[in-house]
Amino acid sequence: MNKNKVYNWNNPEDSDKIKEYLQNYTRIYPRHYHLIFNGTLIRYFNNNTGDLSKVCVFVKYNKEKNTILVSGFGKKKTMWVIYPDDITIFIEERNIIKECNDIKEKLYTLYKLDLLRIVDENGKLDKTSLV
Repeated sequence: MNKNKVYNWNNPEDSDKIKEYLQNYTRIYPRHYHLIFNGTLIRYFNNNTGDLSKVCVFVKYNKEKNTILVSGFGKKKTMWVIYPDDITIFIEERNIIKECNDIKEKLYTLYKLDLLRIVDENGKLDKTSLV
């Protein structure tokens, strides 16, 4: 997989990959942008080019200026402005995030109670993955 590849909704070859990337995301319509929480992970399509963005972090929606401030990941934490009229936003589904975190907590509790062991594919205790 090429991390730098930009997927485009106008390209039929990209449709399966786009569906895969957006399977845990929900489309948000412009009238609901003000309801998006700061820190929510989003992806968006550029309506002019059809390009799908990388995952970024929603920071703020400014209704008066009709702009959305988003942030990238990494050491530099780059921020940029996107214009709602030019994009289609998808937000990561919070219930899926909560579900995953709940499962992780339960597994960790079992591990701490010594009711769960981490083994490699041969069934041997995997000491490299122990916390």
